[in-house]
Amino acid sequence: MKKYFIHDGHKQVGPFSAAELIERGIPKCTPVYTSGLGRYVTASEIPVLNDCFSNKASASKNIDSGYPLKALKKSGSPFLMKLAWAVVALVVIIVPVAWYKMQVDIPDAPLPSSVVTAPNKQDVQLLKTTLAQKESDNPLQYLSVHGKMHKNLLGKKIIKGSITNMASIAGYKSLQMAVIFLSATETELQTQQFFVNDFVTANNKINFRSVFVAPAETAGFRIKVLSAIPIP
Repeated sequence: MKKYFIHDGHKQVGPFSAAELIERGIPKCTPVYTSGLGRYVTASEIPVLNDCFSNKASASKNIDSGYPLKALKKSGSPFLMKLAWAVVALVVIIVPVAWYKMQVDIPDAPLPSSVVTAPNKQDVQLLKTTLAQKESDNPLQYLSVHGKMHKNLLGKKIIKGSITNMASIAGYKSLQMAVIFLSATETELQTQQFFVNDFVTANNKINFRSVFVAPAETAGFRIKVLSAIPIP
């Protein structure tokens, strides 16, 4: 069952069902909020409540702010007539003012229970320093290498590949690499080391090309980074 909240000008009250609001006899201008609206609206803008006002309209044509004006007119008392018109004038002035105040004071939707504040500059700098130190101390955690091998006309193995730096701050240079040549059964035949001297910056990659004299039985290879010099 859908639930509704109303605002009495000072605070949010509820929840209520539509039947409970109708039973309370709320005015058409009462601010009402329910899920899916995103803001407060008047009770008359909600169909299930507006139907109730429409059904009661014929029974309230001679009633204004709770004073039966026709009955007062019949009494013929000038004092009562003046009192009735004074009440009508007050209603005409006060109701728009009160409605405007509620529109200003009432939020479009219930406020969150907590407010998240942004970190200050010192905290941000500390986080950057800590991250930079971690990346400098552990280069192998942030470097990955991929490559392909083919044979040239002289029978040598040529490996072309790329080295990717996934660090956020640190860069790396003088990368010491190792290539492991494998047989058709993935048996390790030989390991050779080489260097890639290019500088790879944070969140970037570089390409390399190296030529090797590999064992004749070579059918595949694995390649990895052994070490690197960090540049914060």
